[in-house]
Amino acid sequence: MNYLKFVVALLVGLLSHASWAQNTSRVLVFKDGETFERMVSGEIDLSFFDHLKVIDNGVEKSFDPTEIDGFSFENGRYFLSKQLRGTEKRAFFQILVEGEKSLGVLRSSYYLILGDEAILLKVDSKGTSSMVSRELKKKSYLGVLHYAMDDCSPELVDQINTVNLSYPSLEKLFIAYHTCKGLDYQLHGSTIPYFKLGVSAAIGYGFLNPTMGPLKFTDQTTSPNFEVLLDLTFQKIIPRSKVQLGMSYLSLSDTWSYADNEFNPGDERNYYEEEFDMRIIKLPLILNYNIIHQEQQSVYLGAGITYSLIKKESVSEVSQWEYNSPYQENTVITRPRDPILLESRNTVGFLGKLGYRRKLNSAWIYSEFQFDKFNNLGYTVFPFDAINKYSMTMNSLKIGVSF
Repeated sequence: MNYLKFVVALLVGLLSHASWAQNTSRVLVFKDGETFERMVSGEIDLSFFDHLKVIDNGVEKSFDPTEIDGFSFENGRYFLSKQLRGTEKRAFFQILVEGEKSLGVLRSSYYLILGDEAILLKVDSKGTSSMVSRELKKKSYLGVLHYAMDDCSPELVDQINTVNLSYPSLEKLFIAYHTCKGLDYQLHGSTIPYFKLGVSAAIGYGFLNPTMGPLKFTDQTTSPNFEVLLDLTFQKIIPRSKVQLGMSYLSLSDTWSYADNEFNPGDERNYYEEEFDMRIIKLPLILNYNIIHQEQQSVYLGAGITYSLIKKESVSEVSQWEYNSPYQENTVITRPRDPILLESRNTVGFLGKLGYRRKLNSAWIYSEFQFDKFNNLGYTVFPFDAINKYSMTMNSLKIGVSF
């Protein structure tokens, strides 16, 4: 209980500290043909902006898409206010390719930008190849792109037929169109990579809670754990998100015991006990999302699946029939039985975590609270009993560094 109170207090403190910290990034704001520079109030690496908040002469101001034409950040991310086709609503679109026909993105959806209008590129049918009918094409993003870009070469028409709704594929198509027509275009944020590769390493201490049907375990097991991860940040479109893939290691020692009935004087029973060591190599795949993302610090949530490689070694075991003599006090007569041991197996599990990180020179220092669930690490089979699965949960605190 004291451990959980400490974790909750630590995380509340980190969240409060991060939420009150201010960002000092600059932003260029475009309005009525003029450009002015302001300081950003809040966070810059959002996937989309309903409003832009800036500091003007020490006062916080908020602009919606009807009040300004757009804005751009120092890292090259560029947003323009456009009207959604078929509605009166305006929104800030991140502009990826700007030209006569521009490519924009809003809330993970791609749009064709024609003048002041934004047209959603979506899939309304499964027909996405050159063999589908004209009617089906008109109902999909292919129909929109054909309508906008069919006035070029046959090669470009073929490229439209094979394009998919991904940034690299659409970017190549828009560049090819402007090149074919001899038109100028601009790649905004061209210095921002699609993905940014990094590495993280951490050490932690875990509190493990094993279960195995009716079997009894000694006390709560604890174990240090070590972790190395590759970080893949979606730098260009969703800079608040990243995927982690790597390896972690932990080892534990524990003892289980089982008796098939009570043991009063005159009773007999079968008794089994095993002390064992277990080593676990965990291969996680994790998706992290920064709920608070600032230049010098962030607070994030993570969730993922794991595949664990299990190595178990038996240290000692007791497998015997026992008789509690009613004639002599504290006298137990024993006979050996065939040994029953825990059989380990590789397994799939899942994890969730909450973390805080802060920038220190060129590195990030972070701390995390993580919950792991190992669904089926092994099993035992007793005479006339069902299979008892050995599962485990782990709550751990970790500290680490990432580059």
